[in-house]
Amino acid sequence: MNQGNKVQKIVIAAFCIVALLYFIGYAVRTFRSDVTTTVIHAATVEDSVSGTGLVAREEQVIQAAGELVQVLPGEGETVARGETIARVYKSEEALHKQELLDQKESELSSLQYVLSHSSESSDMVELGRDIVTSIENIHTRVAREDLSRMDEDLRGLEAMIYRQDYTYSGSESVTREINSLNKELDQMRKDSEKAVSKLQARWSGTFSTVVDGYEGVLTPNSISSPTPARLENLRKQRKKVNHEDYLGKIITGKRWYFAATLSEENVKRMKRNQEVTVRFDDVAGNQVMTVYSIGGTEKGKTAVVFTSNRHLNETSLLRSQAVTVVYSSYSGFRIPKEALRTERKKYYIYRVNGAQLHKIPVTILAETKDYFVVDQVISRDKKGNVKDQSPLDQAKQIRDGDSVVIRGSNLYDGKVIGQ
Repeated sequence: MNQGNKVQKIVIAAFCIVALLYFIGYAVRTFRSDVTTTVIHAATVEDSVSGTGLVAREEQVIQAAGELVQVLPGEGETVARGETIARVYKSEEALHKQELLDQKESELSSLQYVLSHSSESSDMVELGRDIVTSIENIHTRVAREDLSRMDEDLRGLEAMIYRQDYTYSGSESVTREINSLNKELDQMRKDSEKAVSKLQARWSGTFSTVVDGYEGVLTPNSISSPTPARLENLRKQRKKVNHEDYLGKIITGKRWYFAATLSEENVKRMKRNQEVTVRFDDVAGNQVMTVYSIGGTEKGKTAVVFTSNRHLNETSLLRSQAVTVVYSSYSGFRIPKEALRTERKKYYIYRVNGAQLHKIPVTILAETKDYFVVDQVISRDKKGNVKDQSPLDQAKQIRDGDSVVIRGSNLYDGKVIGQ
């Protein structure tokens, strides 16, 4: 065979190989294009309705007792009957002396702590950790713009640093300092009694700094037979408040109420004593409440009263609110409607696992116009207990970020779709 024929055969063979590779690539591309996928994500869908309403409670306002007054309890703090809730000062000098007295008593408390822990060799390490933790907590609160407890946090940090400093001095030095402070404090307390009077709580309950004019108007009795018109009338009965006349109020009842106006159609799904989640603003968040009563209907709107005896300290600032009433919520995976398939009245999806398709049975949790929220069907035994899963079953579990098929032909469990 001459050299020319060899070259010709090599060229023909190379051309055939290239053509074969081309057709193989084309077939693979065609094969791949037969399946279209999309990424799914975990989602929560709520069955809910929005409305507006008013909070009603049993409340007693506290009259102001002078110009120089220091209110002691914070917002939402529980107070007992007879507890001192405010100090009234006769002069600016008396106020300054009381501040100095408070500072000295704080120092005494810190020294007593140091003395009581002086025998603990590991206490300094723990105290140092507490100081670091306190600083981190303050930093976090500032980053979140939550300054509600900043004074308390700073005083606590100051006390810990003070204790740390005195720990190095030894117990004898601390004892001498405590004795000296006690003598000084005895005289300061006597002087304070002459210049400072105390205002005591006449009722026990939850303290609130805000008097809004609805006290005595929005009570449990006033919303006992609600209609949308009556609730609107109560809203208009708000009294004008001169805030300088009040120190705050005490919520005396252990139960609070929220009277809302909702659409008649949505209220039909409610019944007395049903528990629902009522979502308020950022102040109170989600509150689990009970349907207390369902009132009258007017012009397609129905008045409903919810009640709770929990979280009074978190809800003390609530009054006129827009809310969302959540009947139920569903957590699963959001999938396009094209991804759901039916076989013998059962639903399933094709999940992509590497180069294969896995047929995954699912149940529909919720449906919207554009998508379903589904969850994987869990295998149970005859007693209803969840069956133990094999490693293969665990690998088939739906996860956030998985790919599922939305279009394709000749689909079946285990089908290879290429790399």
